[in-house]
Amino acid sequence: MKIATSYSEARELGLTRFFTGKPCKRNHIAERYASTGQCCVCIRNHSDNWKKVNIEQVREYARKRHWSKRDELIVKMREWREKNPEKQKKCTQAWRAKNPLRRREDEALRRAKKQKAGGRYTIKQIKDLAEKQKHKCMFCLASIKKSFHIDHVFPLSKSGSNDISNIQLLCQNCNQRKYNKDPIEFAQENNKLL
Repeated sequence: MKIATSYSEARELGLTRFFTGKPCKRNHIAERYASTGQCCVCIRNHSDNWKKVNIEQVREYARKRHWSKRDELIVKMREWREKNPEKQKKCTQAWRAKNPLRRREDEALRRAKKQKAGGRYTIKQIKDLAEKQKHKCMFCLASIKKSFHIDHVFPLSKSGSNDISNIQLLCQNCNQRKYNKDPIEFAQENNKLL
């Protein structure tokens, strides 16, 4: 591909960019747009700064654009997933590794819907709960700083809610022993309740 070295040459060849090798007025040595002659880096920086200042306007535009083409986007995404199952699998694995709490939240919400239980909690609420529990298991007081299980005090299978008021953080061992037992029954089994 031919690279134009001047504005006129780029216009003549029908190219969108050209490179002079000379710095722009802000000292960027970069390509320039053939339509305006402006530095590509300057335009990108200006655009990024405008987006930061007008974040709500950008979000509103994105929302409107997304919802106006929602059905079209869903079809395109479904087609892409069908054509690229391996890429989709890698993307999903990468997202899950990067967002472990969000994944747990989604799984709990799915289970709650299946059990027809109401309520929902957020990642921020879980982090706040960990702080309130001083990063200790509610039952055995072991440290849960590195990893913890999100437990429903009253199990979803026994009409418990998926609301944060029905959530406690336990270590893996306690959560697996508790499983879907009633909290009083579990405490009695472990001599924690008189």
